[in-house]
Amino acid sequence: MGKYVKKGELYEIFDGFLLSAIGDMMNTLKEDIAATKYELKDYVDRKLADQTAEMFKKFNHLEGRFTQLEGRFNRLEGRLETHLAIA
Repeated sequence: MGKYVKKGELYEIFDGFLLSAIGDMMNTLKEDIAATKYELKDYVDRKLADQTAEMFKKFNHLEGRFTQLEGRFNRLEGRLETHLAIA
């Protein structure tokens, strides 16, 4: 029926096959983790760059709007000064 394995034979099996298989699995796992870490860093870097560019685009648009409003304000101020000088 059942065959008993001696302690020495079990050690040889573990040392010869299982230990190297576990080492290979650990190396594969380390490589996968490193690749995932690189991909995640790349994704975050690209997202930050995209968001920074979008933010600067919005700031430039707002700067243009403020310049327009400043021009309008200056014209109104000039008209008011002219109106007050006449009165």
